[in-house]
Amino acid sequence: MAGSDVLSIVVQELNLQRNYCRTTPLIDTVECFINAPWIRGIIRDGILSEMCVHETLSTTEVQSALQLGESIGHLWQRVNVQVIIIFLILIVIDITCFPF
Repeated sequence: MAGSDVLSIVVQELNLQRNYCRTTPLIDTVECFINAPWIRGIIRDGILSEMCVHETLSTTEVQSALQLGESIGHLWQRVNVQVIIIFLILIVIDITCFPF
């Protein structure tokens, strides 16, 4: 899968800010900054909410820090998200019995 496709899937499915993510040389992997309270909400409550933005940095500054490997604060973690697509094929056989 192309890197931009993987990035789009991660951003859309996890409700992340596009500038908080970037493609990596690893296959089907995107590197992202995520907010610690956001990930805690997913783990503790099972709720996938829209991630908040950084309190003081612009999206350009966040993207730059991501590209340079820098930290953006203690509430923000750098994570790798790997997309695994599983194709499920469901075959339904409908057998209808007719009375004689």
